[in-house]
Amino acid sequence: MLPITLHLPSELCLRILHLAISIPAGNKLYEVKYRPFFDIPTEDEYTLLRQCDNTCLTLALVCKGWKDLALEFLYKNVRLYHGTGYLLRSLTRDGSYYGKLVRRIDLSVDEYEYRRNPVTPADILRACRNVNVLVKNDDDLLPHSVHSVELSSLKRFDWWYARYRDGNHRFQTEGDDASRGLDFLRQVVANARNLIYLSVACRRRDVLPTTYTPQVFALPAVETLRIELIDIDLRAEIEKWTFPSLKTLIMNSYLVWMNYSPLITDLELEVLELLEDSDFFQLHCLPDLLSVTKHLRELNYYVEHVLPSEPGATTSPSLRTIGLHSKPNPILRFASWPSVSASENHAVEHFSMFSRVAFPSLERIILYDD
Repeated sequence: MLPITLHLPSELCLRILHLAISIPAGNKLYEVKYRPFFDIPTEDEYTLLRQCDNTCLTLALVCKGWKDLALEFLYKNVRLYHGTGYLLRSLTRDGSYYGKLVRRIDLSVDEYEYRRNPVTPADILRACRNVNVLVKNDDDLLPHSVHSVELSSLKRFDWWYARYRDGNHRFQTEGDDASRGLDFLRQVVANARNLIYLSVACRRRDVLPTTYTPQVFALPAVETLRIELIDIDLRAEIEKWTFPSLKTLIMNSYLVWMNYSPLITDLELEVLELLEDSDFFQLHCLPDLLSVTKHLRELNYYVEHVLPSEPGATTSPSLRTIGLHSKPNPILRFASWPSVSASENHAVEHFSMFSRVAFPSLERIILYDD
């Protein structure tokens, strides 16, 4: 070990290493509890995170002592693009010691490895018994089945599914593309009995195949559910799943179009967050949302992206906390350019809704920004 750290406790050395390679956005990768407006890292933040990984790798090459300390950070987050065979051999080396260090896996494989027995997500997950967060970003090219994998350690699953890949489309049929992703989603929620946080976003370009057959699952531990851009068939399936512990719903307008989803009306939600969505700027949704969520204690939304209601039209006897995010709405800003009068008036209209008569239990209004 380097002379300057020769006599320092290993815990202090780990802390120094952590400070050298960490940024605030890194906390987003491992969060399994709800935090208001706590979105996935942006592309710029991912760039910084990759730079942190490179710094950690450089420190691991200094000497054996630093390598031993850096291993925990090097294997904590695995973002899988290619080289699955090399990764699996590394994870299973020395009695799967390295696999035990993994806490998060991002499956985004974009290079199919042509071999007789290709590496599968099941192979990788079996080697990572302590993984807490699993991300399926787009539709990776790994063989998809995780049917027989035990996922009791998994606390969060983010399923960001895209119907088509950019560039060379490698699936034989559109139905094959869709079924691969849906099977993966279903198998994970079936096997991850301790799942606390589930995100489902279907970035699709058309509807699911006509052969689509819904399935029903029970998710006993899920406390936070995020639903974004899902088609009507997938929405109908998820509405049949049971969420006995669900307290927080994060959603865009897909759950209020045509009719209000039972996920809103039939569950005793305590926290509701509205995602940034231009449709909320056209719908007078706040009065109806609050009227059907009788147990709601906290409401969070992007103030410039939600249409305000007339004072007195929006009421809630149970609401205690309102969180308002100040992210700009280009429509408002363009309408008021070069002044900011439109956005200011819009915010004033929102604050005018929050009277003591309409919200008798309201204790705080929290303002957020980026």
